[in-house]
Amino acid sequence: MWISRWGWAGLAFATVSSAGASAQDAPDSHRAVEIPLGGTLHVPVRPPGRPDAVTAAHAGREGDRRRERRSAPAARPEAARSPRAVPAQVAPTPLDRGVASTRAHVEATTVIPRIALGGVPHVVAEPSLGAFGRDGMLVTGNSFGSVSFGGRAYEPFDLDRAFPGAVGTRVVDPVVLSKPGLDLVVAYVQLRTSDERDAGAALLAATGAELTSRTLRFYRLSPELFGATGWVDYPDLAFSDGFLHWTALLVEGSSVTSPVWARFPIEALRSGARTLVADWTVPVDRASVRLAQGCGDEMFAAAHESDAALRVLRWPDGGGPTSHVVDVDPWSGTSSRWTSVAPASGGRDWLHRLGEFGSADITAGWCRAGPTGTEIGFAWNVAADDEHPQPHVRAVVLDSTLARKRQPHLWSRDVAFAYPAAQVDGRGRLGFAVAFGGGAHAPGVAVGTEVEPTSSATPPWELHIAAEGTHGPASEHWGDFLVVRALATDPAAARFATVAWTLRGGESDENVEVSVAPFTLR
Repeated sequence: MWISRWGWAGLAFATVSSAGASAQDAPDSHRAVEIPLGGTLHVPVRPPGRPDAVTAAHAGREGDRRRERRSAPAARPEAARSPRAVPAQVAPTPLDRGVASTRAHVEATTVIPRIALGGVPHVVAEPSLGAFGRDGMLVTGNSFGSVSFGGRAYEPFDLDRAFPGAVGTRVVDPVVLSKPGLDLVVAYVQLRTSDERDAGAALLAATGAELTSRTLRFYRLSPELFGATGWVDYPDLAFSDGFLHWTALLVEGSSVTSPVWARFPIEALRSGARTLVADWTVPVDRASVRLAQGCGDEMFAAAHESDAALRVLRWPDGGGPTSHVVDVDPWSGTSSRWTSVAPASGGRDWLHRLGEFGSADITAGWCRAGPTGTEIGFAWNVAADDEHPQPHVRAVVLDSTLARKRQPHLWSRDVAFAYPAAQVDGRGRLGFAVAFGGGAHAPGVAVGTEVEPTSSATPPWELHIAAEGTHGPASEHWGDFLVVRALATDPAAARFATVAWTLRGGESDENVEVSVAPFTLR
């Protein structure tokens, strides 16, 4: 997604204006739309092999087009690397208080062979992951897809080739989601024609058995369903107890008009209902919205209200949406201070695009049961400032009334952090991932968890490196978000996985390495 994604938010539903406001009754301000089942996709089996020329060319065009538009257990590893503890330069904040991580253990990462990716991944990878069945894993991203059935070796999973319509239709910006204990894998994808025109979007659903047989059901989505024209972009998915929630931006030309927030009944998705009845609303104006992972009987989401406040949104399964304004520590989006150069990787500024377009996007949200009750958290990218010499991650944790509890920012004196992601398992344990780079480090991905503070000197995060590259991108574009998913194989083990992408041996799409990194919280 390459257009400016946030601005001061104006609301389309009931508002409670206070930093820690109590909830109030709100009118039922959402609307409903019926979406018919589009059909069934059968993903063809293609023996692992080098991606065809059309797929390779598409990967290159996608990067050009985006720039123009901008305003689990691992499978049997074909290649695996042992994890490393986060070195001092990438220690949790602040740098001089870094401690050895004892709460997170990264297992050997599995590098997915390029011949099993089903396409050429882009340096703006936008990876996603869904776990299914016993040890099954579906891994997707811009211009690639791969699947492992029951822990077997990864093989191509070419959704591109499954969609009906014009030859050459491509899938981009996929988001995959599964929920431990729920036999359902869902995905959202955007479609592009062979001549790079937008061709709508689709919501996919499959049980574990359907996915094993390479079959998915799909429902077509379009802006017209939500009273708009143009196209949709920058998606997110999250489950509450009764619904799958989806957000995306509605875009006209190169300008964001608003986001849309819709929810779909889980049982209808599982059963393959002939028609989905989706509730939807337009929650804010011209701002990206991020959903919280791990929610129960109500969903939470957030958008930037200003550079010192969030608009926090809540939507109970049994009611209508409301919003609250929450004050946060002021932050900076100054473009000239949104840089991170890694001399060890050719001096490339891997965060150049954030400075170019000021993308202070909220990319992580979570709900979990804490020692003092339910907590809701959000985290986002910000630029360096006088107190934080590197681009870094701001975070806020709220209680169930949406009063602010703490702000565990993640920063370092020597290394930049960006694109945080979070997920919560069934017992309320938080898995966290973040990209890092700069100084002595080419861009990489670290994982860990928030630490319960024992004193004011306790760093709020503990991290391990999941993957680190050797180069920065020649395009100086990297992103747009990361993913963390809880794995259901052993509920007592607090196991998660992230998808890491790095550049190894070069600076272009051809050098992108995609890996799956499981990690356990102790």
